[in-house]
Order: sequence, then C-alpha cells, then structure tokens
Amino acid sequence: MTDKSIPLEPELESLTTAIQGLRDAKGETRDALTIHATRLHIARGPERHIELFIEGDRESFGQVVVGHALEFGTYRELRGDREFSAVVVRAGSDDAWIRPMAHIAYEARHYLRANPVASNEHLLGHLTPYLEIVSDRDILSIDQQTGLAAELLFLDSVLNAAEEFGSTPEAAISSWTGWDSASRDFKGAGIAVEVKASRSSKRVHWVHPMYQLLADPAGEPEKVYVSSIGLQTDRSRPFKLLTVIDRLFQRLSGVAADNLAETLASYGGEHGFNLSRRRQYELEPGFLVTLSPTLYRVDSLCDILRPESFEGGAPPDRVSSIRYRVNLEGVPPASAAERRHVMQAFFV
Repeated sequence: MTDKSIPLEPELESLTTAIQGLRDAKGETRDALTIHATRLHIARGPERHIELFIEGDRESFGQVVVGHALEFGTYRELRGDREFSAVVVRAGSDDAWIRPMAHIAYEARHYLRANPVASNEHLLGHLTPYLEIVSDRDILSIDQQTGLAAELLFLDSVLNAAEEFGSTPEAAISSWTGWDSASRDFKGAGIAVEVKASRSSKRVHWVHPMYQLLADPAGEPEKVYVSSIGLQTDRSRPFKLLTVIDRLFQRLSGVAADNLAETLASYGGEHGFNLSRRRQYELEPGFLVTLSPTLYRVDSLCDILRPESFEGGAPPDRVSSIRYRVNLEGVPPASAAERRHVMQAFFV
C-alpha cells in the first residue's frame, strides 16, 4: 500500500472525484488516499473493489464489527514503510459504488473532525446504518454458519471413527452429503444422520421438508438419526465457524484436505464457504455450545409428520411445502453401542 496523502475539501463531490482518480491495485499494493491522518484511507483493491481502511487494533472496534461482513487484517504502506492493522469496508468493483463509498468516507471523516478522540467502536457504530448499502456480503448467513458448524462438529466425530475402524479420512469426508441441500447430511450403509442445531435451551428443531426424518421408501431399509446440538450465537465467544474448520484442516492433508475444501465451497448453494473470505468470517459471531451433541433415532417416533398423518395418506394437493418443529426433549438418546454401529456404517 502506498500512502498518498492529499488535502481534501470535506464536500462529498470532492471525495467522489478523488475516488474516481484512484489507480487500480497491483497485487497487494494500493494507491491509497489518506482522508484522515492515521485513521482513514481509501483505495481500489486487487479486483477493483473500493476499500475504506479504518486503522486500529481488533480490540478497538469492540463488538460493533460483528455481522457486517467486514474484514480485519494487517497492511503496509510501502512509501512510508509503516505497518498498521485495520478494518476494511469493501464495496463492489464497478463505478456505481463510487458515490455510496464517497458518502461513507465523508461521514467517517466528518465524524472524526467533530470528535477527534472518538474510538473506532464509536466511529464504526456511527457508520453502521450505511454499511448495509455497500458491504459485499458474499459469505454464508448466520443461520448457514450455525448449520455448517454443527455438521462439521459431527464430521470431526466421523473422522475419529475412521481412525478407530481403520478407514481413511477421505471415506469420512465422502459420508458428508449435507453440503448438497437435496441430500441427507450424512449417509452410510442403512443409516442416515441429519444434524440439527437449536438456538434455544431445548432440543427443538425445525424440519423441512417433511420427509427429512423419514426412511427412504424407495431404497434399502434405512434408520434415520438426528444429531442434536445447541448452538447460540454469542458475539463475545472466540469459538467460531473458523475454529471448527481450522481444527479439521489441522488433521487433514493431501487429497482429504482438498476434498474438504471443495465440499465447503459447495455448501449452501450460491456462495459456499470460500477460504479466500477468511478475513470476513473472522469478524462474524462466535457460538456458545448450550447442548452437547447427542444422537437420537427418529424415523420410528410416533409424533413426527409422515404422509399417513394426513387424511387420505398424503398432504392436501395445494400444500407444496411443509415445515414443522420436532421436540426431542424426553426422547431416549442412542446408546453407546448404537452410536458405534452408526459410525461404523459410514465405512462399510
């Protein structure tokens, strides 16, 4: 990053013109425009994204950064040979984003001029109403992050089972089919496991579609289980989706690591989990584990919805989709022997 400090008039038009004149980045080097000394810089990124850098260490931003798909990192000004850390507000790459970013830069600069000793937490809090206008949230939603964290925690258990039964990490990863919304979360010989995360203090989970907890009537005889866990988002917790992902990659290498990265990239449809977005995920909420992972056999329960629950043996013709909640409170969990049988089924 090169530091090109240019005195600017505070008017919005002056900032817009200045951003239009920024040169494209070359690799990680930015043609940065300093709009408030040691606090605010604006630049074009490697893919021409418009970036506003707010200097400060991670702690100086408090929890206000969480949930806005921002990034945090360490950067260097090549001309001044000065290294600094910053939160980055990143907008799109085409010129339509110039004026909205100029507006945010203007608001930030104006706020610091009026409040020169304001903390980064207060500055970013002041900018929060504007962030949704420009933030490029090309990452998984909080609900998707919660679901993915729950599935990866179960995958970690499957990897442990692979070691116990003399199988391979590749076989464990191939048992995970939850990245494909049309499939079970985990599939083995004669068994299927759906992973459910509850945000409450009880094991009550949403089921969609209705057939999710039912054995496949067209296939081989099948037992269906739910791995239930309680995960509440907590901005103060260091345990995050990245924590689980890093733990998995630390125990994998070669083909297994490549398979996991490829599968993560397909999770949740359009965006998936992209490792290049790591800095954004570092500022996402953490999780508090409120209910330990527990396995339940569910296909034989009497109080889950199934076609015969409806008059005529099928939902009404005009009903295209059914979503309901299943309550596992009071349901006996799978025994240790049954859990072992389930794990072994992934490697048959």
